Parts: sequence; C-alpha cells; structure tokens
Amino acid sequence: MMNLTKREKEVYNKIINNVEGKSRKELAKELYISAGTFHTHLLKIFEKTGASSQIELIIRHYHALIHKHKIEEGDFYGLLE
Repeated sequence: MMNLTKREKEVYNKIINNVEGKSRKELAKELYISAGTFHTHLLKIFEKTGASSQIELIIRHYHALIHKHKIEEGDFYGLLE
C-alpha cells in the first residue's frame, strides 16, 4: 500500500472502513491519538496518494480494487452482475 507509515496505514484503514460514518474525532479516539494528529496523518496520506478529500481517497481505493480485479481476473463485467 503506497509508501505510508504504519500509523498512516491505520488512519487510511479507518477512513476506508468507516461504514458507520464516524467523525474524524471518533476515529482518532479509536487509535488513541488526538483529532489534530489524525488530521496531520490524513494530510500526509492525501499528499502521498494525490487525493484531496476523504471521498476522493475512498473512490481511489475502490477504483484500484476494481482495476486489480480486472487485471487479475480479466472479468470486469463480472463485477457488475
């Protein structure tokens, strides 16, 4: 996964897997860091991935998964069924 630090990967995973719609403050608390530190890690993730928002980060993540499946399986259309 890109060139993220261990903590950046933890923040990244919290953002990607945030199906409950928790706030950044709540996600930070789960990692035992401040909301400010969480935000700093998120900005570094944006810098490293080229994303400019959490939504764009999530879209890029799932786009990469679809692209990986398409290359490995040769069956993009199977994902749509």
